[in-house]
Amino acid sequence: MAMGFGDKQLVFGGAGPGTPWGTLGEVTARVLEPHGYAIRVDPEASRGRCPGLVSAGKLELGATQARILGGTGDLYQPILKYYGLSREQIESWGGKFLPSLATAPGPRYVASPNVRAGDVDLIMENIYAAYTPEAASFIEASILLNLRYLALPDDLVQTLCRDFGGEPGFIPYRLLRGVDAPVASVYRPWQLIFGRDDMPDDFAYLLAQAYDDNHDAFRQTHIPYSYASQQVARDNGIPLHPSAARYYRERGYLART
Repeated sequence: MAMGFGDKQLVFGGAGPGTPWGTLGEVTARVLEPHGYAIRVDPEASRGRCPGLVSAGKLELGATQARILGGTGDLYQPILKYYGLSREQIESWGGKFLPSLATAPGPRYVASPNVRAGDVDLIMENIYAAYTPEAASFIEASILLNLRYLALPDDLVQTLCRDFGGEPGFIPYRLLRGVDAPVASVYRPWQLIFGRDDMPDDFAYLLAQAYDDNHDAFRQTHIPYSYASQQVARDNGIPLHPSAARYYRERGYLART
């Protein structure tokens, strides 16, 4: 048994305070504390580093998004290609690709200063109703600039969902300033908690139960998280731990997926 599980001192690979995965780490700490576990959230395990750190045995648990997308990564290339564009082409015209995050003293992540300066022509990034570092650029831009939100064509939405995960969805009316009607987009709702393959059976069962018994912990954050018991055991491409599957089956959740 790994020492972390043995002494109930665990490290969760998330990100800094206020971030989506850092917040999931805080939720995990909250639901496991009554069972005698102390969880430390590692703020340096963000932005794709978490799976490798878990695999290397440096973390016991971590969080990620179902079929990871984001930033200037693979998701955005098909969108540019759909319109006959590429990063190389835009840069050859003198255009620049700017990061949506910047580092402030602390260190901590903040919205790109280019947003406040109005030095942007297009923003391609995740959007939801929380002022996290990841969503801050869109939220600040919606307040400081007059934005036009562009709907994604149906065939492009279907391609992105098929190749990268997600479901057809929309930006809700008035989610941000300037959204004056629902805007077609890709809906990516699923966050995953994962751990090493040496996770003890009794801990995996307890963790699934602790989340299930504390639905409110997911709502008591600044991020609009929710916990849907009828969907918690759905297949997101990562195998369920057998003991977690046993808990969900006992509760009737697995049979409904």
